[in-house]
Amino acid sequence: MPFAELAGEAAYREDRPAHTLDQIVELVSLGRLVVAVGAGVTERIGDTVVAVPVPDVPATRLVPAWPDDGANAARTLFARAVATDGDDLERAS
Repeated sequence: MPFAELAGEAAYREDRPAHTLDQIVELVSLGRLVVAVGAGVTERIGDTVVAVPVPDVPATRLVPAWPDDGANAARTLFARAVATDGDDLERAS
């Protein structure tokens, strides 16, 4: 399906709703939502909705986020590795 056709759907939302995946799938199955999701989600949506490839969908950027609840060595190492393109990760192993 071309992106223009997807975006023309009355229930289409460009932004990802602030719901869990299960809630999003329920809204889609009820016809109240049409949304583009990553290909990795298709294995988790069950039989109530259908995933349709949209080859020309605009690119997105995923960013990890977590609560600032104190020090966490693994999280610090991960953030440092991302910031240095993995150089620190290789030195740590």
